[in-house]
Amino acid sequence: METQGWATAAYGRACAGCAQAKCKCLVTEEGDRCARCRRLNRECRPATRTRKMNPLRRSAAAKTAQLERRLDELTSLLQGSARANNAVAATPDSPLSDSGLSRGTQTSGPSQQSTKPSSPRSSSIDNRSRAPTSRIAEDDEVLTSFRARLRYFPFIHLAPPYCAADIKADSPYLWRCMVLLHCKDVQRRNDLHTELKEVLAKALLADCKRSFDLLQTVLVYLAWIGFECQPRKVSLGPYMQMATSLILDIGLNRPPPQAADNTGAQFIKVGPGPCRPWVSLARTMDERRAVLACFVTCSTISQTLSRTDYLRWTPHMTECLDVLAQTKATPDDAVLVQIVRAQRVVDKVIKGLGNVFDGVDEGYNTGGPLSFYLKGLQSEVDDIRAKMPPELHQNTIVLAHLSYAEIAIYEIAVAKSLPPNQGLDLIHLDHLYACLSAIRQRFEMFLSFPVVAFVYLPLTTLMHTAHSMVALFRLSTFEYPGWDLVVVRQTADLLLLTRQVADKYFQVAEMLGVQNEDMEESDSYTTTAKILMGLQAGWATRLPNVQPITLPTADVPPLPEIDQELVNSWLASQDFSWFTDLSVQRGPS
Repeated sequence: METQGWATAAYGRACAGCAQAKCKCLVTEEGDRCARCRRLNRECRPATRTRKMNPLRRSAAAKTAQLERRLDELTSLLQGSARANNAVAATPDSPLSDSGLSRGTQTSGPSQQSTKPSSPRSSSIDNRSRAPTSRIAEDDEVLTSFRARLRYFPFIHLAPPYCAADIKADSPYLWRCMVLLHCKDVQRRNDLHTELKEVLAKALLADCKRSFDLLQTVLVYLAWIGFECQPRKVSLGPYMQMATSLILDIGLNRPPPQAADNTGAQFIKVGPGPCRPWVSLARTMDERRAVLACFVTCSTISQTLSRTDYLRWTPHMTECLDVLAQTKATPDDAVLVQIVRAQRVVDKVIKGLGNVFDGVDEGYNTGGPLSFYLKGLQSEVDDIRAKMPPELHQNTIVLAHLSYAEIAIYEIAVAKSLPPNQGLDLIHLDHLYACLSAIRQRFEMFLSFPVVAFVYLPLTTLMHTAHSMVALFRLSTFEYPGWDLVVVRQTADLLLLTRQVADKYFQVAEMLGVQNEDMEESDSYTTTAKILMGLQAGWATRLPNVQPITLPTADVPPLPEIDQELVNSWLASQDFSWFTDLSVQRGPS
């Protein structure tokens, strides 16, 4: 073979043999057979398919030319917009002129319009510049309204500079909840609620997604949205189990796994199989708030409904509570810490003494006198009060949770009373009166909230209030030696307190400006008020004949007509059936 100058074939020009062997193809300028084909004495055939050049891999000159074309287009667009604005500003009667009003403060009429029509391009630019500003204002209003809710149950931290755009990008499911809660149109709100349930069902059940965004969304649903929809369309139990399942799957109820080789990752997959869940590696403050909020919410719902179990307390949750109390990352964390501590006392009452009014008495296996245990639980409440930060001693939300813990403690005295024939028990009477005093204090705090606060109160506070009503009904009809029902009625009149709470809810819808074109379906606040008035009428037939306490005539609005069919439909739902154990006379269905 003659000596020739060999050169590597151009990119994508190798012969078929060299391309198949994935080796370098050496060719000459004469275009004869390549070196490898000559050495193997084979026919040098060109490849049937040549590799295409990547269109994105352009030369620097091509990229520079494209950028120059775009800059020219942008410059022309800005110049055209400036000429259109100058023409409008030159008009004497224009709202944008020096002698006119500012934009948005004057209605444009025929005399105010420019004689020179603006081009379609300038009009579209002006519309695009105004639309984002309007949307930003609406989004900020949604965020501000949601932040007001978090003052009463602060398990999410959304302080500035965190804005609506950040929430849309990072937590799209949570943003759906915020928009739904801000909506004032009843029909539109129902549509958004149905859409949210479908989205959650698809994400959690169909697609098996597990994310912190979904966890916060379910918690918001339980805290606020579940109350504001018809009970025939929602059940709190499944959503409570969804929240618990997300906590367990993400691993927020236990310490994060130690993974030295994944120090840069926030989540890793653990466990066998292809459906391994994503588990958080580093515990964040938001995750600590979420797991504690899940405990409070699910514990409250479970205690009230007495139908399903809830998230169990773990040592890691104790660690999360201590970190929040010591770090003081936000002022609201101190409020959440006290709420959790108060609910922990309620949890100990249920686990230690049983939920006796619903036939669940498994926890009452104590051998000593009941007063020993009640005194120990009361000492925990006193300890919480003593160690609270000074600024929380006037916080109504915290005080309301502590008062409810005392109600849960001493309510056991009603179920654990000795038979009347065994004589008078002064200690037991003291327990009964302690329960009555706690109920009176809690309703004083609850009714001290302004009307606007009733829009933002979470389900935990509302369920505690409903349970307090039930406890007061039991005390108002309890027969025991020395228990004076006249004093009970004078200390805390169930009918009067129920009426006052209903009056608050009657005012909420009017204050918010709720829009409802279909008058057959009331908003949730008006419906709640009607339900309370129906319960008041039923309780009035069961209470002893005692002279009731009345308000001044000027403070008492006219009594609305009781919608007995509405009351019956709500009490028949599974989430409100616990009211029926009071044997309220509800009339014919």
